[in-house]
Amino acid sequence: MTAHLLGPSLKATLCTPNLALSIAAWQGSLHHHVHSQGLLSAERAAHLGAGSMVGAPCAMLANELGEPWLEVIEHQTATTLDPFKHSGWFSLEISVADVEQLRSSLDETLFTVIGEPANLDVSDDILAMQVIGPAGEVLY
Repeated sequence: MTAHLLGPSLKATLCTPNLALSIAAWQGSLHHHVHSQGLLSAERAAHLGAGSMVGAPCAMLANELGEPWLEVIEHQTATTLDPFKHSGWFSLEISVADVEQLRSSLDETLFTVIGEPANLDVSDDILAMQVIGPAGEVLY
């Protein structure tokens, strides 16, 4: 088994108005794959405090290491908010091996770059970029 340099991936949940588009974006630009796909169970919906979403189409995406970590749930009324201007907006931080390579291959019809790759103020050893995904998710 491959040793993790930063530790195992944690789980996140993303609601999207278009499951197929979100999956395509994460597969194409962020190199994830569908680990499992189906309908949201009553137990999972209850855990999320979203009982009305029972039976919603959903997928679990896995990273290149094969770790399933991103649950994507389709909800037709899911709306996006302008990031950084509302409480409760959604942001994920993802570590990648080569930010500049990711930037050059990013599909800008699906992702909007809001912060070009740049060194963090605290360290020249950390190159960061910020993008907005098709469901309005902010990614660092």
